[in-house]
Amino acid sequence: MKSYLKEMSVGELIDGSVRLYFRNFVTIFLIYLLPLVAAEIVVIMLWPYGNPTEPADQFIVMLLRLAAAIPASAATTVAVSEITLGQKPRVARAYSRVFDVLGRFLWTYLLVMVIFIVGFVLLVVPGVIAMVLLMFATVVVILERRGGFNALKRSIQLGKGYYLRNFGTFLLTIVLVFITEAVIGFVLAFPVMAFDDLQNPGILVRLVYAVFSNMFTPIILIITALLYYDLRVRKENYDTATLAQDLVG
Repeated sequence: MKSYLKEMSVGELIDGSVRLYFRNFVTIFLIYLLPLVAAEIVVIMLWPYGNPTEPADQFIVMLLRLAAAIPASAATTVAVSEITLGQKPRVARAYSRVFDVLGRFLWTYLLVMVIFIVGFVLLVVPGVIAMVLLMFATVVVILERRGGFNALKRSIQLGKGYYLRNFGTFLLTIVLVFITEAVIGFVLAFPVMAFDDLQNPGILVRLVYAVFSNMFTPIILIITALLYYDLRVRKENYDTATLAQDLVG
């Protein structure tokens, strides 16, 4: 079994995230898929005749999909931790752990999102800085059971000295995932054009498109957890015994 509790280079982090995902593809993708499909069903119910075109409606869709990412990111952290400990991850167990700290997690996530939004409104750069500083806040909630401003402070402290490296690793992963999913979306467009209306696709096509065009997104969630491990190993001699204790709570 590959160990993820060690100091890793950027290449090792990205490679480890991809390998971990595909070795546990069914479970991790199901963890991500459940809230994603739920959000898409709500979108389809609200706009049954095609994707919305009005800016206000598009903003609502964005919020719904963002809401779906909240439990998915938390449950993925649990699954990655179980895999790191040599356990077989379970969808139900991952979400059960999330529900144990749900209030704390939602409060922390809300704080992070408000800071991000304010930062990006202020000419983008402050938003990027906030993203780098607070990227581990939700992982801290799940594994350390700290919440709110305490989790934000912990994320800032943990990343200190490695901010640029964390940002570069995270950004590179996002770019690679975006390119891959863009290619998948492009390929899917051909059968849609052949059998459906690309501008106003049917309900089933919209669901299938949402699923397949987000197939690699969990890798972004995984690498956040691996970066967190890497920093704790470097700074705190983090090991399997400590991770197991964190996971049990």
